[in-house]
Amino acid sequence: MKKLSIGYRVVGGFTIAVLLLLLSGAQMYRSLKGYDETAGWVTESYKVLDALHRSMLELYDLESRQRAYIITGEPDYLADNEKSLRNIRATLADIVGLTADSPGQQERIKTLTQLVEDRLQILDKNVGVYQTEGFAAARDRLKTGIPLLSREALQKQSTLFEREERALLLQRIAQAQNNARQAQAVGALVVVLALLGVAVLWWRMRREVQTRQEADALLHESDLLKQIIDLLPVGVFVTDAAGEVTQINPAARALWGGVQRGDGAQYGEYVAYWPETGKRLAADEWALQRAIKTGETVRDELNTTWN
Repeated sequence: MKKLSIGYRVVGGFTIAVLLLLLSGAQMYRSLKGYDETAGWVTESYKVLDALHRSMLELYDLESRQRAYIITGEPDYLADNEKSLRNIRATLADIVGLTADSPGQQERIKTLTQLVEDRLQILDKNVGVYQTEGFAAARDRLKTGIPLLSREALQKQSTLFEREERALLLQRIAQAQNNARQAQAVGALVVVLALLGVAVLWWRMRREVQTRQEADALLHESDLLKQIIDLLPVGVFVTDAAGEVTQINPAARALWGGVQRGDGAQYGEYVAYWPETGKRLAADEWALQRAIKTGETVRDELNTTWN
């Protein structure tokens, strides 16, 4: 039973340690998953800002080439217009996809896309006026202020969109850092719990081994004492605190004719006399009974007995 007890405790200790590690591991997984998600959001924000800058630069470059065409009349400046238009629209579409998790930015990019389309129509109209009516007409159209107002509205909306995206970026970075700190804390907790679990388990096993060794030593001493008592030429009774006989040696068996009970109710059935007076011993006068009831130490006391 002792071996089973130790085994059960070891298994129980391992089970608790494994459960703690599993719980800590689950929390770490959640923290790492949250970090991975927020890191993905941070990456998306950087992609959005990069796409916004590329689309605006492409648009401004398109404007510059169209102005150069109007001033010089060289058609080479319009050679890449179609490619620029495709790039601008594709980049704005990418931004729409990247901001799908932000309703506010979806509304802003929709407005920005419309302003870009309006701007492209104005630029296309300027080229058309130049081609049909000449340089003077195109210059007069530029002086009306319509192109300037369109450009200002576009820049304003682009700045607003970028500011909001940078605010989101800061929030996402802070969340990613928080998740990273949580993952680090949980990781440290897992290590501490693992070390504590190993230490406690080692201590418990060491204590169980020591306890078992002590019990084995006591059992060995008890067996040795029993053997010594059995070899004694005098009758020896060993009882527990209640007076029940736990051991009787062969000499005592021969004296009393077998194993005798040691409780107080039976002492009156035994016959013994005081050698000095010849008076029969009462039940509570037996040495063993007095030792049990009062703790008296009895030495060298003689009685005459019959069995």
